[in-house]
Amino acid sequence: MNKKNNPPEDHREKVLDAALKHVPSIGWNMGSFCAGASDIGLEPVEAYRVFPGGLPDATRFYSDSLDQKMLLSLSMLDLESLRIRDRVIAGVRARIEAGEGNRDVIKRLAAYFLLPGKNRLALELIWRTCDTIWFVAGDRATDFNFYTKRGLLLPVYSSTLLVWLGDESDGYIESWDYLERQISRVLELPKISSKLKKTFCSIVPNGYRSICRVQ
Repeated sequence: MNKKNNPPEDHREKVLDAALKHVPSIGWNMGSFCAGASDIGLEPVEAYRVFPGGLPDATRFYSDSLDQKMLLSLSMLDLESLRIRDRVIAGVRARIEAGEGNRDVIKRLAAYFLLPGKNRLALELIWRTCDTIWFVAGDRATDFNFYTKRGLLLPVYSSTLLVWLGDESDGYIESWDYLERQISRVLELPKISSKLKKTFCSIVPNGYRSICRVQ
């Protein structure tokens, strides 16, 4: 019996893996996923059954798979012995390294995110990744700091990824040096903000001190 006519129930991982081989030449589009489906013995159109939401669905699945690789890599580290700063650096680095060997695919994906109307999906996935990194780093904030930390990490992760995509240095040392500088800069911002607030509250008239109690 022709297995093209009898696709198993869930081929997402297999179709994705096969599709990645086509992305550098075809692009980050459903054409690559249809080609991937064909490679594993399915009708090309089955790519749309495997990813019923189309390319955004496939993109989310790929991003989630890289997040899982990141978590596996981090599980092999003694994160408890590291400072928060170094845990975050390890998380960003592990997530980027999860795509090593597929830099051409990541470049195509980055180009896809630049298309009109795709910035919302990009923001959704990068935010999810940054949230995961902070959670693994030990952050359990539920107040406004939750959003502040992730909002600050988002541009650091994004810009480091772009640096990495063009990095030809040994071991991507330029990318990791850049990452450390950016993390150091970003983690200083809350401290600076706290100092400014204390200074402000020390000089504000007594009648307005109540605003200093607002978190």
